[in-house]
Amino acid sequence: MKAERQNATCDYRSKGIKYEWHYVDVTDEIWKRNIFSRNKAVLSGESEYYVDDGLLYKIQSLFETPSYEEMDVWYINQRMSDPS
Repeated sequence: MKAERQNATCDYRSKGIKYEWHYVDVTDEIWKRNIFSRNKAVLSGESEYYVDDGLLYKIQSLFETPSYEEMDVWYINQRMSDPS
């Protein structure tokens, strides 16, 4: 994923396209709670995309956390309430 971000950055610059990289920093615990809430909403008909264990594993295995230097905006996500 880092190589893909670097390739996209080079491509945008070469074409004069303005861009801005954003990253939402979230703990594993909050991320899993958010997925639990999303899946609960899917099961109750409020959302449309269920994240099963296989997809979760695939996402985790492919993702590379960016460095601060790569990002233009670094947002720290904090969940305020329990999803239950």
